[in-house]
Amino acid sequence: MAIIYPKLEHWMVNNGMNEKRLAAMIPASHTTVRNWLHGRTDMPLGTARRFADLTGISMDDLFQTKESRPGTAIPKAASTNITPL
Repeated sequence: MAIIYPKLEHWMVNNGMNEKRLAAMIPASHTTVRNWLHGRTDMPLGTARRFADLTGISMDDLFQTKESRPGTAIPKAASTNITPL
């Protein structure tokens, strides 16, 4: 199964990082990190911040997954009739 976070995967490749070394940096178990990277379990927010700090990847970019397609419009909330102040 492929890593679902392309920016993190790119950083890992460019820095010769594997899942075990990344787990030691967080710190977390190798299995836990593998589950996060492959989308089997959700990464806690605090851990995501740690990844962002360690890698220099913004939180927005970190959570851009391979399933998210650039240029895909995000649906707008239902229109409301709010009068500006």
